[in-house]
Amino acid sequence: MNKIRHWIKAAKVCIRTLFASEKRLSELIFEGLSSSSAVTPPLQPLFSLSSPSRSYSRRSPEKLFKILDLHDALADLLPDIDVVFESKAAESIRVQAAEILSRLAEAARGILSEFENAVLRNLLRLGSGGTIHPLTRLIQGSVRW
Repeated sequence: MNKIRHWIKAAKVCIRTLFASEKRLSELIFEGLSSSSAVTPPLQPLFSLSSPSRSYSRRSPEKLFKILDLHDALADLLPDIDVVFESKAAESIRVQAAEILSRLAEAARGILSEFENAVLRNLLRLGSGGTIHPLTRLIQGSVRW
């Protein structure tokens, strides 16, 4: 979970401060010519952690909150990404961010669906008795109030 928190902080600083400042400086120096392609290489490692294909290929309920945290952070940064990388040359960055956001949402839906199926399968085995379902411990340990 520390990696996720660090990624979120780093992404906010990079997009909102570092890349936005670089864009303003570039516009001042080059009188409006875009240099957005200069920040493309540093964005690749930044986007690689948030990509669901990286470490979320095995869908488990424990990963749901990590995926949701990444999704929320990237959704919050998307307007800033659109502004900082508004040029035609940087269109691939905007597209990549939107695709990652979509894949994170898809991964979250998949995990919820698989969790629902696991609960339904286990309900058939447990029967009634008023006990707490064993799968709820996964959610209990992950929920932040």
